[in-house]
Amino acid sequence: MKPILVDDVVKAVSGTILHDVDIINAKIYGVTIDSRKNVMNSLFVPLKGERVDGHDFIKQAFEAGAICSLTERDAENISGKIIIKVDNASEALKNLAEYYRGLFSMPIVAITGSSGKTTTKELIASVLSKKYKVLKTEGNYNNEIGLPLTVFNIDDSTECVVLEMGMNHAGEIHNLSKIGRPDICIITNIGVAHIMNLGSREGILKAKSEIFDYMNPNGLAILNGGDNLLKQVKPRLKNVITFGFENTDEVYADDVVSKGLNGVDFTLKSGSISAAIHMKTFGKHAVLNALVAAAVGLRLRVDISDIKEALEAFDPPKMRSSVIKDLDNKLTVVNDAYNANPDSMCAAIDVLSEVKGTRVCILGDMAELGNFSESMHKEVGEYAAKASIEHVICVGDSNQAGKMYEAVHIEYSKHRGKNVYYFANQDEMIENLPEIIKEGDIVWVKASRSSGLEKTVEALTHMKLRTCI
Repeated sequence: MKPILVDDVVKAVSGTILHDVDIINAKIYGVTIDSRKNVMNSLFVPLKGERVDGHDFIKQAFEAGAICSLTERDAENISGKIIIKVDNASEALKNLAEYYRGLFSMPIVAITGSSGKTTTKELIASVLSKKYKVLKTEGNYNNEIGLPLTVFNIDDSTECVVLEMGMNHAGEIHNLSKIGRPDICIITNIGVAHIMNLGSREGILKAKSEIFDYMNPNGLAILNGGDNLLKQVKPRLKNVITFGFENTDEVYADDVVSKGLNGVDFTLKSGSISAAIHMKTFGKHAVLNALVAAAVGLRLRVDISDIKEALEAFDPPKMRSSVIKDLDNKLTVVNDAYNANPDSMCAAIDVLSEVKGTRVCILGDMAELGNFSESMHKEVGEYAAKASIEHVICVGDSNQAGKMYEAVHIEYSKHRGKNVYYFANQDEMIENLPEIIKEGDIVWVKASRSSGLEKTVEALTHMKLRTCI
């Protein structure tokens, strides 16, 4: 973080200094919400959680080296320490991040969408890192707490920033856009993730489009040209390019050849530019993610040879379609247990269908679908039943995994027997897996993060199985 005066902090958060403390020339060198780490010479922001209130740790933060702290309370006088009274610590954190971002003028790239955000963010950062020193959103820091903390990591050496913007409710991306003030805004797609809170794909489109609320007036919007709802957005924006599989898109893929778990080949095209690409990630959705990264790279003058090199070297983030091979039981396991929605579930099923061998699909619950949950779990079940997959296993203690199983079972029984299973919990499933799968099978594990199916992935990597005959 670039050091800033405490006096500027007070102004940015509309705060008031408590007690008689000299703040002349005092500076902060960081911002933290955790009194246990990253506290030295920092501003401590005490946030209220469901179980813990950060105000109870202000004294601990000072003891660990914090220079000052925000507070919503009339805090006790801690000798020589600066305490700034604010109405709302969470809002103050966002306001300070907005002020701090305004101290810099490097390109800010912001990305949102119903699926593919994190992988696309990583791809963009990989491409831009060929030319620039890049700061990117780490982990799940894509919300109204994480994004401000990411912004505070900008310093004078930063040449480009890539911010992932997530949401659960309308208004959240508006707030994130206000902080980030992006120069390039990307929407990967409009699916049905978070439909529980937004009611429809149209509601999701409106919420995702908040990313443009504080975009640079001369900035660039990059949109999925194949998304029927995003086509409605294009006329409202000044500078837009699209990506996709049609030559009418400004950045598009031609000659796409999916190779199952061995990746995907395609030709990247944009104007007079053409480059043959082989990616280790797989599926048509992986190509779309790559096209976004290429579009950003081209916009920011990264050479096409460097873009090609970055895309071909890319490995997916952990638990996002990461492949585990060379196990003692000869299994190939795809760990895709970080997130799931109907679109990404069907995309995973498509890729698994292309693989040679005995294919096993373990499907868990999809979260945040609200009143659409039952129908969408059924739709995924029907889709899985029609795919070229030998075994479909549905797991989850909610009613929804059972609905998915019923749909698979009904469709399977028409055509291919009954290689479909349902388990109410992971432990029961893990106990029974050696009776279902055998050495050398290909197992894809996918569910929403709340299902915790990484436990199943871990069990599969050590499981003793019957030998293939």
